[in-house]
Amino acid sequence: VFDIEGIIISDGAIDDENNLPDQFAILNHYPNPFNPKTTISVEMNAKEVATIQIVDISGRLVETLYSGQLDNGIHEFEWNGTHHVSGVYFIKVQSGDSFQTRKMILLK
Repeated sequence: VFDIEGIIISDGAIDDENNLPDQFAILNHYPNPFNPKTTISVEMNAKEVATIQIVDISGRLVETLYSGQLDNGIHEFEWNGTHHVSGVYFIKVQSGDSFQTRKMILLK
């Protein structure tokens, strides 16, 4: 876990005994870098309310991809950056009091 300009970056805590995330995990998104679309995968270990957002390098909200309840398992979301400028963006997933963020790069 490390901090970039107030944004916490985490690869997700993994329970080594059964290879399940402790809470949830943002899996590798593909492609990265991307133009104009990328697929974001989130793994939930329990049925939880989650919010999946895209924020820019300044931490400003760009778009909310999903807000609602997710069952346990892997869920995929597509983000289309057609109407956004090239640069670094972050995927922010929040569930309860926990959140994780991953960096992605939009290249046009």
